[in-house]
Amino acid sequence: MLKFIRNFVKGSASVLLFGFFYKHRDFVVHSASVGAILASALSAFYLRFEDVSVFWSDARFWKFLALGVPIKILALLIFRIDSSSWRRFAFNDFSLILMVCLFSQTLIFASLYLFGIPHSRAVVILDGLFTFGFLVSMRIIVRTLFEFKSRASFQAKTERLLVIGAGERAVAFTRQVATNPHLPYRIIGFLDDATTKQRSKILGFSILGPIEEVEGLCKKHKASAILIAIPSLRPDRLKQIVSLCLNARLPIKILPSLGDVVNHGFEFSQPRQARVEDLLGREPVQLEKEKTLEQLRGSVVAVTGAGGSIGSELCRQIASFSPAKLILFDQYENGLFYVDGELRKKFPSLHIQTLVGDMTDSHCVRRLFSQQAIQYVYHAAAHKHVPLMEANPHEAIRNNVRGTYVLAREAVRHGVRRFVMVSTDKAVNPKSVMGYTKRLAELVCQAFFGTGTGFVSVRFGNVLASNGSVVEIFRKQILSGGPVTVTHPDAIRYFMTIPEAVELILQAGSEGEEGQIYLLDMGEPVAIKTLAERMIQLADPSGVRNIQIQYSGLRPGEKLFEELIADGENMVPSKMKKVFVLRRKTISYPVLEEVLGFLDKIENTEISGDADGVVDGLRQLVAGIESGAKPSPELHSVNFKKRSLSNPSTQIQSSL
Repeated sequence: MLKFIRNFVKGSASVLLFGFFYKHRDFVVHSASVGAILASALSAFYLRFEDVSVFWSDARFWKFLALGVPIKILALLIFRIDSSSWRRFAFNDFSLILMVCLFSQTLIFASLYLFGIPHSRAVVILDGLFTFGFLVSMRIIVRTLFEFKSRASFQAKTERLLVIGAGERAVAFTRQVATNPHLPYRIIGFLDDATTKQRSKILGFSILGPIEEVEGLCKKHKASAILIAIPSLRPDRLKQIVSLCLNARLPIKILPSLGDVVNHGFEFSQPRQARVEDLLGREPVQLEKEKTLEQLRGSVVAVTGAGGSIGSELCRQIASFSPAKLILFDQYENGLFYVDGELRKKFPSLHIQTLVGDMTDSHCVRRLFSQQAIQYVYHAAAHKHVPLMEANPHEAIRNNVRGTYVLAREAVRHGVRRFVMVSTDKAVNPKSVMGYTKRLAELVCQAFFGTGTGFVSVRFGNVLASNGSVVEIFRKQILSGGPVTVTHPDAIRYFMTIPEAVELILQAGSEGEEGQIYLLDMGEPVAIKTLAERMIQLADPSGVRNIQIQYSGLRPGEKLFEELIADGENMVPSKMKKVFVLRRKTISYPVLEEVLGFLDKIENTEISGDADGVVDGLRQLVAGIESGAKPSPELHSVNFKKRSLSNPSTQIQSSL
């Protein structure tokens, strides 16, 4: 009962005190400052003369008040010292108060001499010291009270954070936690590898040990979460630290870097959850954008597949280069709708035209190019899901090969400057319908070499967070409680982020040589099993949900290991950093026409219901092109080495 009464009285007093302060802040602050000025004069005279009678018997006291108080109030107004927040009192405020005191006491000295008022120099000096002390002390007391109130109010729901890193960002975050009642964290200590910082304290919190001891120290100090507060970490070091933290089986938070703030909208003081990207340890490749900016600014640019993951990011980055017009083209109207709305909101002055259409429809594509003076085409439209294309090979041929051919033909006919096709590592030594058709699409682009339109293909691996990517599939499975399905325990893949992939596409489009295939340095491959295990640990660190991994077996058309270079290809460095050129066989335009005729025969095979025959025909066709031999005497007699063309543009124009 006594405890209840004590808490009630304590809480009521706190509410009344802080409520009055909030409601009448200006009055309270100015009154406190005037009170501090008066108290300083009283203290200075009493300390100098050690007699209280001086207050009513000595005229010097009243003359000093009459002169000193207005000067000090004037100094406070000039330096606007009372406009700063007391609860966030810091070193800048400390130095500002010192300047106020020096300024006011100098004016007081000068005025006393100017008006010939008898005075004691000791009183003037003591008065300045007391003024400084009282003004600073009041603010420190108020800040301490607010911090105490904040800690008491949020103590019940705070997370006990063990902070990794003891640098400037960690210190700044700790200060914010101490002063902001809406940050529900309680710092319990720091970890840092710097030997000079061991056993020292920061803002009253101890540096408990090196980072490698995170698991044991979390248990010892009963941490409920871990915060990584070193935004400048290299990706490989971040991967190591996150891996160490996972052993503690606690939620992992990371203070955002400048890239997170710019690209993902985080605030510097807002910790984000650790992501799967943090576990890849891959150094993002920063590509030069000056030439891309020079080419795209003021140009008419078309993006096919604009509603997809890669296509929409292409649109976002191209829009930032201020083109004269950006044309969004796709058959997927839902994706187009959302990216169109996003771009119009973010770039209100940009001329955007959104067109729904089928790139395999010659009339539709011809209308697109004839009505728009398109200068650059970024071709990201394709069927990409391997198992689906195995079941629907005719659609893969129609969309990925014929669609690319129709676009390329019209681009040449209408004088497009540059045509950039998005390819895939599945076109390397292909084993799937999707891989065969994307390799043929690369050959289509290379067959248009020398036509006046610069054709370039860009090849890369899996893209994180793209539609249908393994990472997104794992995320959904984890959210639903599992199981997480992995095709094979030994399966490995290469990964890169969507913005990184798009930067490569844009730079290859601006700097790449005509007719070439470009490849980004993909770094080290990642085991899919390990990726799944880490994602489960990030989502369920304590293991309470008991999410399991199940092996489903490789699906039709899937490889165990993805490759970046095909048999017979040579990879040489390009003039672009960490971008390589792939040298391999190409085909001429007449051979391309024979290939398309051969595809007709392959597709006709399916009319009789022989889907396996379609896949087999594709395999023979690609193998025949790569080797220069006849793909299949039974289906079509084509010698892919026998014909060449000195002026391919003549042949193309005649075929149009």
